[in-house]
Amino acid sequence: MTRPRETAADRKARVARLDREAPAHFVWSDPVEPDVPVPERGYTEGWAFVVSLSSHSQSVAVHRAWSEPCCHGTGRVGASSARWSGGPSQGGVPLYSSEARALRAARAEACRQMARVLLDVDERIAAAGGGQ
Repeated sequence: MTRPRETAADRKARVARLDREAPAHFVWSDPVEPDVPVPERGYTEGWAFVVSLSSHSQSVAVHRAWSEPCCHGTGRVGASSARWSGGPSQGGVPLYSSEARALRAARAEACRQMARVLLDVDERIAAAGGGQ
């Protein structure tokens, strides 16, 4: 399903709502550890996330993933096949058992990364004399 194109008025209303509601969501989240270990043999399936906060873009992605002892990737492993839908990366990784758990972990990581950004800004303010 394609989303309707956002008009300028819709965007302005959405940004105003975000500005109003965002402070209530700025609370620390404790880390959430993966609960699907790297398998000793065979493969496991679960969920993984990627958080990228930079000065140019912000992205939080949660996706299905698989892991073997030697490698891991995105997507699902076919039930009748040892082939995977996402290209492999080296090393097995622990995964999350549910999308909700991976989202909680992604939120915690986003908090950690944003705290680093804010610390950097605070240090720059202090170095600049902390003035108004």
